[in-house]
Amino acid sequence: MSTATAARAPARAPERSRPAGRPQLRLVERRQRRTRHQPRRSGLRLGITVTVVILFASLFGLAVFHTVLVQGQARLDRIDARVASQEARAQELRLQVAGLEAPSRIVAEARGRLGMVSPAEITYLMPAPTVPASPTEEVDSGQQLDDALGVGEDVGGTR
Repeated sequence: MSTATAARAPARAPERSRPAGRPQLRLVERRQRRTRHQPRRSGLRLGITVTVVILFASLFGLAVFHTVLVQGQARLDRIDARVASQEARAQELRLQVAGLEAPSRIVAEARGRLGMVSPAEITYLMPAPTVPASPTEEVDSGQQLDDALGVGEDVGGTR
């Protein structure tokens, strides 16, 4: 035997006589013991590793989702603020238009800037009622127009 083989081989104790009820025991090398239990431990390690990876991936996904949610909420808050300011501006413009459309302001502008004055007397013009001619009556259409417009009348009311 070489020294390398002697170093690997365990030293054996001298055999003793054993009692009758005890089974015979033998020494098992460490390498054999590991390989016998190795498949069960590696499966357990793999399961734990997969569980931990899934747990971390879920937590990371949850963090990403929360970040996206917070960013979306911040964007909505900015839009709400812009809408509120634009609504306030629209209300101010409505008040300004109402002030500009006020009849008293229009009259004041017409008098002051344009030099307009109120008339002394208001005259309303009404069209003269026209009676349609009957089909048997022959009327000159030019004469009807003159009568409707009041053309050709004298001051006294005669033609």
